[in-house]
Amino acid sequence: CESSFAGRLPSFMARLRRTALLAASALVVPAVACSSILGIQDRSLDTQGGDAATSDVTVDGMPHVDGGSDSPATDGPGTDSGTTDSPACANPCPVITAINRPEGIATDSKNIYWTELGDTFGTSNGAVKGCPLAGCGSGPTVYANGLPNPASIVSDGQTIYWGNYTGGGVFACAVSGCAMSPRLVANANDPWGLAIDATYIYWVDQSNNTLHRAIRTGGADAAAASDNLLWDAGPPGMSFNSNYVAVDDASAYLIDDNSDLFKIPLAGGTVQLLFTGGGGGSGANWNVVLEPSGLLFGDVSGQVLRANTTTGVATPLVSMLQDPEAVGFDPATGDIYWADLGGGTGTDGIIGRAHSDGSMKTNLATSQQSPIAVAIQGGSVFWANHGTWDATNMVFMPNTGAIYSAPK
Repeated sequence: CESSFAGRLPSFMARLRRTALLAASALVVPAVACSSILGIQDRSLDTQGGDAATSDVTVDGMPHVDGGSDSPATDGPGTDSGTTDSPACANPCPVITAINRPEGIATDSKNIYWTELGDTFGTSNGAVKGCPLAGCGSGPTVYANGLPNPASIVSDGQTIYWGNYTGGGVFACAVSGCAMSPRLVANANDPWGLAIDATYIYWVDQSNNTLHRAIRTGGADAAAASDNLLWDAGPPGMSFNSNYVAVDDASAYLIDDNSDLFKIPLAGGTVQLLFTGGGGGSGANWNVVLEPSGLLFGDVSGQVLRANTTTGVATPLVSMLQDPEAVGFDPATGDIYWADLGGGTGTDGIIGRAHSDGSMKTNLATSQQSPIAVAIQGGSVFWANHGTWDATNMVFMPNTGAIYSAPK
Protein backbone atom coordinates (compact mmCIF):
# COMPACT_ATOMS: atom_id res chain seq x y z
CA CYS A 1 0.00 0.00 0.00
CA GLU A 2 1.04 3.58 -0.38
CA SER A 3 3.14 5.06 2.35
CA SER A 4 1.58 8.54 2.18
CA PHE A 5 -1.20 9.39 4.61
CA ALA A 6 -3.55 10.19 1.75
CA GLY A 7 -2.91 6.76 0.34
CA ARG A 8 -4.28 5.24 3.54
CA LEU A 9 -7.64 6.99 3.22
CA PRO A 10 -9.08 5.77 -0.08
CA SER A 11 -12.69 5.38 0.93
CA PHE A 12 -12.78 8.66 2.81
CA MET A 13 -11.30 10.50 -0.17
CA ALA A 14 -13.80 8.77 -2.44
CA ARG A 15 -16.60 9.97 -0.20
CA LEU A 16 -15.22 13.52 -0.24
CA ARG A 17 -14.89 13.49 -4.03
CA ARG A 18 -18.40 12.08 -4.38
CA THR A 19 -19.83 14.61 -1.91
CA ALA A 20 -18.03 17.51 -3.59
CA LEU A 21 -19.23 16.48 -7.05
CA LEU A 22 -22.79 16.09 -5.87
CA ALA A 23 -22.64 19.42 -4.06
CA ALA A 24 -21.28 21.13 -7.16
CA SER A 25 -24.05 19.70 -9.29
CA ALA A 26 -26.59 20.81 -6.72
CA LEU A 27 -25.52 24.41 -7.35
CA VAL A 28 -26.76 24.08 -10.92
CA VAL A 29 -29.67 21.67 -10.62
CA PRO A 30 -31.86 21.60 -7.49
CA ALA A 31 -31.38 18.40 -5.49
CA VAL A 32 -34.19 15.94 -6.01
CA ALA A 33 -36.11 15.12 -2.84
CA CYS A 34 -36.17 11.38 -2.62
CA SER A 35 -36.50 8.68 -0.04
CA SER A 36 -33.68 7.77 1.86
CA ILE A 37 -30.46 4.85 7.61
CA LEU A 38 -25.79 2.33 9.07
CA GLY A 39 -23.48 0.47 9.72
CA ILE A 40 -21.70 -2.28 11.08
CA GLN A 41 -23.19 -5.67 11.21
CA ASP A 42 -22.77 -8.41 13.74
CA ARG A 43 -24.59 -11.60 14.55
CA SER A 44 -26.85 -12.60 17.43
CA LEU A 45 -25.35 -14.14 20.55
CA ASP A 46 -26.10 -14.95 24.19
CA THR A 47 -23.94 -13.41 26.87
CA GLN A 48 -23.73 -13.57 30.64
CA GLY A 49 -24.75 -10.30 32.22
CA GLY A 50 -24.23 -8.55 35.49
CA ASP A 51 -27.89 -8.22 36.51
CA ALA A 52 -31.00 -10.34 36.61
CA ALA A 53 -32.83 -8.59 33.81
CA THR A 54 -32.35 -9.40 30.16
CA SER A 55 -32.14 -6.74 27.50
CA ASP A 56 -32.43 -6.68 23.74
CA VAL A 57 -29.25 -5.38 22.21
CA THR A 58 -29.04 -3.92 18.72
CA VAL A 59 -25.93 -2.97 16.81
CA ASP A 60 -26.63 -0.93 13.73
CA GLY A 61 -30.02 -2.47 13.29
CA MET A 62 -29.44 -6.10 14.31
CA PRO A 63 -30.59 -7.85 17.52
CA HIS A 64 -28.64 -9.52 20.32
CA VAL A 65 -29.77 -11.14 23.55
CA ASP A 66 -27.96 -9.74 26.53
CA GLY A 67 -27.82 -11.09 30.02
CA GLY A 68 -27.71 -7.69 31.68
CA SER A 69 -25.22 -4.98 32.63
CA ASP A 70 -26.52 -1.47 32.53
CA SER A 71 -24.75 1.58 31.21
CA PRO A 72 -24.37 4.67 33.39
CA ALA A 73 -26.57 7.67 32.84
CA THR A 74 -24.08 10.12 34.29
CA ASP A 75 -21.29 11.96 32.61
CA GLY A 76 -17.93 10.19 32.84
CA PRO A 77 -14.51 11.76 33.14
CA GLY A 78 -13.16 13.82 30.31
CA THR A 79 -14.53 16.66 28.24
CA ASP A 80 -17.38 16.86 25.79
CA SER A 81 -19.26 19.56 23.96
CA GLY A 82 -22.62 17.83 23.52
CA THR A 83 -25.90 19.51 24.37
CA THR A 84 -29.16 17.64 24.81
CA ASP A 85 -32.92 18.07 24.82
CA SER A 86 -35.39 16.51 27.21
CA PRO A 87 -37.02 13.16 26.30
CA ALA A 88 -40.33 14.94 25.57
CA CYS A 89 -39.48 16.66 22.32
CA ALA A 90 -40.52 17.04 18.73
CA ASN A 91 -40.25 14.40 16.03
CA PRO A 92 -37.46 13.84 15.19
CA CYS A 93 -36.15 14.15 18.72
CA PRO A 94 -32.52 15.21 19.26
CA VAL A 95 -30.80 12.77 21.61
CA ILE A 96 -27.66 14.92 21.57
CA THR A 97 -26.41 17.79 19.42
CA ALA A 98 -23.16 19.71 18.88
CA ILE A 99 -20.98 16.58 18.70
CA ASN A 100 -17.89 16.22 16.57
CA ARG A 101 -18.68 14.19 13.45
CA PRO A 102 -20.37 11.03 14.73
CA GLU A 103 -19.48 8.05 12.54
CA GLY A 104 -20.86 4.86 14.12
CA ILE A 105 -23.67 4.09 16.58
CA ALA A 106 -24.79 1.04 18.56
CA THR A 107 -27.68 0.55 20.98
CA ASP A 108 -28.99 -1.73 23.69
CA SER A 109 -32.34 -1.59 25.50
CA LYS A 110 -31.23 1.29 27.70
CA ASN A 111 -28.44 3.19 25.98
CA ILE A 112 -26.96 4.44 22.74
CA TYR A 113 -23.19 4.51 22.10
CA TRP A 114 -21.34 6.37 19.37
CA THR A 115 -17.95 7.34 18.01
CA GLU A 116 -16.92 10.88 17.17
CA LEU A 117 -14.35 10.82 14.39
CA GLY A 118 -12.93 14.23 15.31
CA ASP A 119 -12.26 17.34 13.25
CA THR A 120 -10.91 15.44 10.25
CA PHE A 121 -8.78 12.42 9.40
CA GLY A 122 -5.35 12.60 10.99
CA THR A 123 -6.46 14.53 14.07
CA SER A 124 -6.53 13.03 17.57
CA ASN A 125 -9.58 14.64 19.10
CA GLY A 126 -12.02 11.79 18.50
CA ALA A 127 -14.07 10.23 21.29
CA VAL A 128 -16.34 7.34 22.25
CA LYS A 129 -19.44 8.26 24.26
CA GLY A 130 -22.86 7.02 25.31
CA CYS A 131 -26.06 8.03 27.06
CA PRO A 132 -29.59 6.76 27.76
CA LEU A 133 -31.88 6.31 24.78
CA ALA A 134 -34.21 9.01 26.08
CA GLY A 135 -31.49 11.66 25.91
CA CYS A 136 -28.20 12.65 27.45
CA GLY A 137 -29.53 14.79 30.30
CA SER A 138 -26.67 16.88 31.65
CA GLY A 139 -24.18 15.26 29.29
CA PRO A 140 -22.97 11.95 27.87
CA THR A 141 -20.78 9.30 29.43
CA VAL A 142 -17.30 9.67 27.95
CA TYR A 143 -15.62 6.27 27.59
CA ALA A 144 -12.46 7.59 25.92
CA ASN A 145 -11.34 10.80 24.25
CA GLY A 146 -8.27 12.22 22.54
CA LEU A 147 -8.53 9.31 20.07
CA PRO A 148 -7.18 9.11 16.49
CA ASN A 149 -10.39 8.86 14.47
CA PRO A 150 -12.53 6.18 16.11
CA ALA A 151 -14.98 4.99 13.45
CA SER A 152 -17.09 1.84 13.72
CA ILE A 153 -18.56 0.68 17.03
CA VAL A 154 -20.36 -2.50 18.13
CA SER A 155 -21.66 -3.74 21.48
CA ASP A 156 -22.95 -6.92 23.08
CA GLY A 157 -24.71 -5.05 25.89
CA GLN A 158 -21.85 -5.54 28.33
CA THR A 159 -18.90 -4.23 26.35
CA ILE A 160 -18.45 -1.73 23.54
CA TYR A 161 -15.78 -2.25 20.88
CA TRP A 162 -14.39 0.24 18.37
CA GLY A 163 -11.47 0.72 16.02
CA ASN A 164 -9.18 3.77 15.95
CA TYR A 165 -8.91 4.29 12.22
CA THR A 166 -5.78 6.39 11.73
CA GLY A 167 -4.13 5.39 14.98
CA GLY A 168 -4.64 1.66 14.57
CA GLY A 169 -5.93 -0.79 17.11
CA VAL A 170 -9.24 -2.32 18.17
CA PHE A 171 -10.30 -1.41 21.71
CA ALA A 172 -12.93 -2.35 24.28
CA CYS A 173 -14.57 -0.76 27.31
CA ALA A 174 -17.29 -2.00 29.67
CA VAL A 175 -20.62 -0.21 29.23
CA SER A 176 -20.28 0.78 32.89
CA GLY A 177 -17.04 2.60 32.03
CA CYS A 178 -13.34 1.82 32.08
CA ALA A 179 -11.86 4.91 33.79
CA MET A 180 -10.91 6.36 30.39
CA SER A 181 -8.45 3.47 29.89
CA PRO A 182 -9.89 1.19 27.19
CA ARG A 183 -8.45 -2.29 26.75
CA LEU A 184 -6.49 -3.15 23.61
CA VAL A 185 -8.18 -6.13 21.97
CA ALA A 186 -5.87 -6.38 18.97
CA ASN A 187 -3.36 -4.33 17.08
CA ALA A 188 -4.55 -3.18 13.65
CA ASN A 189 -3.57 -0.75 10.93
CA ASP A 190 -6.65 1.16 9.70
CA PRO A 191 -9.69 -0.71 11.08
CA TRP A 192 -13.02 0.40 9.61
CA GLY A 193 -16.04 -1.95 9.65
CA LEU A 194 -16.43 -4.19 12.72
CA ALA A 195 -18.53 -7.23 13.60
CA ILE A 196 -18.69 -9.58 16.58
CA ASP A 197 -19.79 -13.09 17.39
CA ALA A 198 -19.68 -14.97 20.69
CA THR A 199 -15.88 -15.44 20.51
CA TYR A 200 -14.30 -13.07 18.01
CA ILE A 201 -14.28 -9.51 16.85
CA TYR A 202 -13.80 -9.02 13.11
CA TRP A 203 -12.51 -5.93 11.32
CA VAL A 204 -11.82 -4.68 7.83
CA ASP A 205 -8.42 -3.01 7.40
CA GLN A 206 -8.64 -0.34 4.73
CA SER A 207 -4.88 0.18 4.55
CA ASN A 208 -4.40 -3.08 2.66
CA ASN A 209 -7.92 -4.49 2.00
CA THR A 210 -7.67 -7.32 4.49
CA LEU A 211 -10.14 -8.99 6.85
CA HIS A 212 -9.02 -9.98 10.36
CA ARG A 213 -10.39 -11.42 13.56
CA ALA A 214 -9.18 -11.68 17.15
CA ILE A 215 -10.51 -13.18 20.36
CA ARG A 216 -12.65 -10.56 22.03
CA THR A 217 -10.97 -11.00 25.40
CA GLY A 218 -7.67 -9.90 23.86
CA GLY A 219 -4.71 -11.10 25.92
CA ALA A 220 -2.28 -13.33 24.02
CA ASP A 221 -4.34 -12.97 20.87
CA ALA A 222 -3.82 -9.19 20.76
CA ALA A 223 -0.88 -9.72 18.44
CA ALA A 224 0.13 -8.25 15.11
CA ALA A 225 -2.75 -7.83 12.71
CA SER A 226 -1.11 -10.29 10.32
CA ASP A 227 -1.49 -13.05 12.92
CA ASN A 228 -5.27 -12.75 12.72
CA LEU A 229 -5.61 -12.57 8.94
CA LEU A 230 -8.73 -14.18 7.44
CA TRP A 231 -8.52 -12.85 3.90
CA ASP A 232 -6.37 -10.59 1.76
CA ALA A 233 -8.35 -8.94 -1.05
CA GLY A 234 -5.30 -7.32 -2.64
CA PRO A 235 -3.68 -3.90 -2.22
CA PRO A 236 -5.50 -0.65 -3.00
CA GLY A 237 -5.23 0.12 -6.68
CA MET A 238 -5.56 -3.56 -7.61
CA SER A 239 -8.99 -4.00 -6.05
CA PHE A 240 -11.74 -1.80 -4.65
CA ASN A 241 -11.53 -0.54 -1.09
CA SER A 242 -13.04 -2.83 1.53
CA ASN A 243 -15.58 -1.28 3.90
CA TYR A 244 -17.81 -3.33 6.20
CA VAL A 245 -18.28 -6.92 7.32
CA ALA A 246 -21.14 -9.08 8.63
CA VAL A 247 -20.81 -12.58 10.08
CA ASP A 248 -22.90 -15.65 10.70
CA ASP A 249 -22.00 -19.11 12.03
CA ALA A 250 -20.04 -20.15 8.96
CA SER A 251 -19.06 -17.11 6.93
CA ALA A 252 -18.03 -13.50 6.89
CA TYR A 253 -19.55 -11.20 4.26
CA LEU A 254 -17.53 -8.22 3.10
CA ILE A 255 -18.63 -5.25 0.98
CA ASP A 256 -16.34 -2.84 -0.86
CA ASP A 257 -16.88 0.64 -2.29
CA ASN A 258 -18.03 -0.82 -5.58
CA SER A 259 -20.82 -2.65 -3.67
CA ASP A 260 -19.14 -5.96 -4.48
CA LEU A 261 -20.06 -8.67 -1.97
CA PHE A 262 -17.65 -11.42 -0.91
CA LYS A 263 -18.33 -14.55 1.14
CA ILE A 264 -15.35 -15.72 3.22
CA PRO A 265 -15.60 -19.15 4.94
CA LEU A 266 -14.59 -18.83 8.60
CA ALA A 267 -13.13 -22.33 8.60
CA GLY A 268 -11.02 -21.59 5.52
CA GLY A 269 -11.61 -22.39 1.89
CA THR A 270 -12.47 -20.63 -1.32
CA VAL A 271 -13.70 -17.05 -1.15
CA GLN A 272 -16.81 -16.49 -3.26
CA LEU A 273 -17.63 -13.29 -5.13
CA LEU A 274 -21.37 -13.19 -4.44
CA PHE A 275 -22.31 -10.01 -6.24
CA THR A 276 -20.57 -7.53 -8.54
CA GLY A 277 -21.55 -3.90 -8.09
CA GLY A 278 -21.64 -1.29 -10.78
CA GLY A 279 -20.12 1.72 -9.09
CA GLY A 280 -16.69 1.56 -10.65
CA GLY A 281 -15.24 2.17 -7.21
CA SER A 282 -16.87 5.59 -7.08
CA GLY A 283 -19.06 4.69 -4.14
CA ALA A 284 -18.36 5.38 -0.51
CA ASN A 285 -18.49 3.43 2.75
CA TRP A 286 -21.42 1.13 2.05
CA ASN A 287 -22.39 -1.10 4.95
CA VAL A 288 -23.85 -4.59 4.77
CA VAL A 289 -26.51 -6.06 7.08
CA LEU A 290 -27.30 -9.74 7.52
CA GLU A 291 -31.01 -10.55 7.94
CA PRO A 292 -33.04 -13.75 7.57
CA SER A 293 -33.66 -13.29 3.86
CA GLY A 294 -30.11 -12.37 2.87
CA LEU A 295 -27.74 -9.41 2.82
CA LEU A 296 -29.01 -5.83 2.72
CA PHE A 297 -26.81 -3.15 1.18
CA GLY A 298 -26.89 0.09 -0.78
CA ASP A 299 -25.20 0.98 -4.04
CA VAL A 300 -24.04 3.95 -6.09
CA SER A 301 -27.17 3.77 -8.24
CA GLY A 302 -29.29 4.87 -5.28
CA GLN A 303 -30.78 1.47 -4.51
CA VAL A 304 -31.18 -0.74 -1.45
CA LEU A 305 -30.81 -4.38 -2.47
CA ARG A 306 -31.02 -7.82 -0.91
CA ALA A 307 -28.58 -10.52 -2.03
CA ASN A 308 -28.97 -14.25 -1.50
CA THR A 309 -26.11 -15.51 0.71
CA THR A 310 -25.70 -18.67 -1.40
CA THR A 311 -26.26 -17.61 -4.99
CA GLY A 312 -25.52 -13.90 -4.71
CA VAL A 313 -28.60 -13.03 -6.76
CA ALA A 314 -29.54 -9.49 -5.72
CA THR A 315 -33.04 -8.02 -5.82
CA PRO A 316 -33.53 -4.24 -5.76
CA LEU A 317 -35.95 -3.32 -2.97
CA VAL A 318 -35.87 0.49 -2.92
CA SER A 319 -34.73 2.86 -5.66
CA MET A 320 -34.57 6.57 -6.50
CA LEU A 321 -32.35 7.37 -3.52
CA GLN A 322 -29.24 9.54 -3.69
CA ASP A 323 -26.55 7.95 -1.50
CA PRO A 324 -27.87 5.15 0.78
CA GLU A 325 -24.60 4.44 2.57
CA ALA A 326 -26.25 2.81 5.61
CA VAL A 327 -29.03 0.25 5.93
CA GLY A 328 -30.69 -1.42 8.89
CA PHE A 329 -33.17 -4.19 9.67
CA ASP A 330 -35.87 -4.48 12.34
CA PRO A 331 -36.32 -8.12 13.35
CA ALA A 332 -39.59 -7.32 15.15
CA THR A 333 -41.36 -6.17 11.99
CA GLY A 334 -39.11 -7.26 9.13
CA ASP A 335 -38.94 -3.67 7.92
CA ILE A 336 -35.79 -2.24 6.35
CA TYR A 337 -34.31 1.20 7.00
CA TRP A 338 -31.72 3.37 5.32
CA ALA A 339 -29.76 6.58 5.73
CA ASP A 340 -29.58 8.51 2.49
CA LEU A 341 -26.57 10.81 2.89
CA GLY A 342 -28.09 13.16 0.34
CA GLY A 343 -26.71 15.08 -2.59
CA GLY A 344 -23.76 16.85 -1.00
CA THR A 345 -25.43 20.03 0.23
CA GLY A 346 -25.55 18.70 3.77
CA THR A 347 -29.25 19.44 4.31
CA ASP A 348 -31.04 16.99 2.04
CA GLY A 349 -30.38 13.70 3.83
CA ILE A 350 -33.33 11.40 4.45
CA ILE A 351 -34.10 8.59 6.89
CA GLY A 352 -36.38 6.04 5.24
CA ARG A 353 -38.29 2.85 5.91
CA ALA A 354 -39.98 0.19 3.80
CA HIS A 355 -41.47 -3.25 4.26
CA SER A 356 -39.23 -6.26 3.73
CA ASP A 357 -40.26 -6.49 0.07
CA GLY A 358 -39.55 -2.79 -0.52
CA SER A 359 -43.20 -1.72 -0.52
CA MET A 360 -44.64 1.21 1.47
CA LYS A 361 -41.53 3.36 1.15
CA THR A 362 -41.79 6.12 3.77
CA ASN A 363 -39.69 9.10 4.74
CA LEU A 364 -39.29 9.20 8.51
CA ALA A 365 -37.14 12.34 8.55
CA THR A 366 -36.08 14.79 5.85
CA SER A 367 -33.71 17.77 5.61
CA GLN A 368 -31.08 15.90 7.62
CA GLN A 369 -27.42 16.97 7.66
CA SER A 370 -25.64 14.02 6.04
CA PRO A 371 -27.05 11.05 8.01
CA ILE A 372 -24.48 8.27 8.17
CA ALA A 373 -25.56 5.66 10.77
CA VAL A 374 -28.76 4.01 12.00
CA ALA A 375 -29.93 1.61 14.71
CA ILE A 376 -33.39 0.28 15.50
CA GLN A 377 -34.19 -0.22 19.18
CA GLY A 378 -37.59 -0.85 20.76
CA GLY A 379 -40.14 1.45 19.19
CA SER A 380 -37.62 3.97 17.84
CA VAL A 381 -35.13 4.52 15.08
CA PHE A 382 -31.86 6.28 15.95
CA TRP A 383 -29.46 7.87 13.51
CA ALA A 384 -26.34 10.00 13.43
CA ASN A 385 -25.83 13.08 11.27
CA HIS A 386 -22.29 14.05 10.29
CA GLY A 387 -23.18 17.74 10.51
CA THR A 388 -22.73 20.87 8.42
CA TRP A 389 -20.71 20.50 5.21
CA ASP A 390 -18.03 23.13 4.58
CA ALA A 391 -17.86 23.23 0.78
CA THR A 392 -14.88 25.58 0.82
CA ASN A 393 -12.60 23.33 2.86
CA MET A 394 -14.36 20.08 1.90
CA VAL A 395 -14.83 18.92 5.50
CA PHE A 396 -17.67 18.62 7.95
CA MET A 397 -17.57 21.52 10.38
CA PRO A 398 -16.49 20.55 13.92
CA ASN A 399 -19.16 20.07 16.58
CA THR A 400 -22.11 20.30 14.19
CA GLY A 401 -23.05 16.61 14.32
CA ALA A 402 -26.07 15.19 16.12
CA ILE A 403 -27.95 12.01 16.99
CA TYR A 404 -31.72 11.88 16.59
CA SER A 405 -34.56 9.45 17.19
CA ALA A 406 -38.03 9.02 15.76
CA PRO A 407 -40.84 6.50 16.17
CA LYS A 408 -40.17 3.63 13.82
